[in-house]
Amino acid sequence: MIEQRESPTFPPRLIVGNRVWTASGYRDHGPEYGPKVNIAPNQGGTITASQENSYTRLLGDLLLTVRWDDGQVSKHYSGKLFCIGRFQSRTEFDQAIKPVGVAELTVGPAGGFRHALLELEYDGKYQTVELYDGAFWQECVEPVVKQSGCTISITRLPSKKEIKANR
Repeated sequence: MIEQRESPTFPPRLIVGNRVWTASGYRDHGPEYGPKVNIAPNQGGTITASQENSYTRLLGDLLLTVRWDDGQVSKHYSGKLFCIGRFQSRTEFDQAIKPVGVAELTVGPAGGFRHALLELEYDGKYQTVELYDGAFWQECVEPVVKQSGCTISITRLPSKKEIKANR
């Protein structure tokens, strides 16, 4: 049987079989009245199951089961996990990201992240990427773009006061 692997889309999706990474670990993680686990920092894990119920659907988050590399198993809402795709470590994942050209960053009137658009090669596949997750941009993509020597072009959106003044 030939194993099918997901096309290398960036950022990788939180699906069964993909890997996740935790830099800080999870202390006393688990349901309020259920068993708690301590997940060590700087380790990967594999998503083994995904479930959706009325509560997770309301939040827009799936509940994912992760088997960590140390053998522990825990459940997490998808919005709280960092996916590294098929890679075994965060370092391997970061090395698979190769920005090309100018990254276009859009920030709000006060400088907060709104959107990023860039061309990159990820795991051997060239693609145009739009990011709307500020934490993912700051923690993962921006450092790789800066390290690559690519330029970051910043567009600041005007405030309502500036828009009104220009009418």
